[in-house]
Amino acid sequence: MSEPVLWHLGLFEIRWHDFWHLLSLTASLTGATLYARRCCLPWPLWRDALLWTLPEALLAARLGYVLTHLDLYLLAPLQVWQLWDGGYALGAGVAAGLLAGWRFSRVRHLAPAPLAAAGALGLALWQLGLALPGAASTRPALTVWSLLAPSAVLLTAAVGTRRPCTQVALLPLWLALQAGSALGAAPAGDGAPERWGPPLGWVALLALAALLLRAGSTPAASSPPSNR
Repeated sequence: MSEPVLWHLGLFEIRWHDFWHLLSLTASLTGATLYARRCCLPWPLWRDALLWTLPEALLAARLGYVLTHLDLYLLAPLQVWQLWDGGYALGAGVAAGLLAGWRFSRVRHLAPAPLAAAGALGLALWQLGLALPGAASTRPALTVWSLLAPSAVLLTAAVGTRRPCTQVALLPLWLALQAGSALGAAPAGDGAPERWGPPLGWVALLALAALLLRAGSTPAASSPPSNR
């Protein structure tokens, strides 16, 4: 049974999953913006950070998906540009976003932890929004794992919004739980590459995030000079 069409916009059709993706993206950007404000990041700075990181992250996510599905896109190369059909590699997008956000923090002489925390909260809200329609799925184990990472990040953020330790830990927490979720959701009968590949990829991103957060946490960037 095909999914019903909600709206027709010229040649484009808006279906339920398109509307839900747009709603999840709007909620994630709104939540991340509010959290950035609570982390003392003014709107102009956060806006510049989004304009700096999001294009690179989305391009890398699309390119990563295309490269891992070359057998399909070589048969229909024009579908590479059909972005409305979906097809994004989350890990590739997160890696590009990490590097772009770190470069932004270096150029603006900022501590990267608040930017990373707001980004992690946005990712958690977006992931939670996409997971909610599957709450009535026939695969309850997959639903539990898909809800674990975003729920834990949102709870941690709510408990300690203004605490520097929470801001530093929020993105590594999300990445670590992504690794655990990928391992938990993998069928036990899969071979080594299929079962361990995705979790190890998230562990590598966790190591990269820890390295970039540590490299950017210089005394000059993370705290104002004392007035002695």
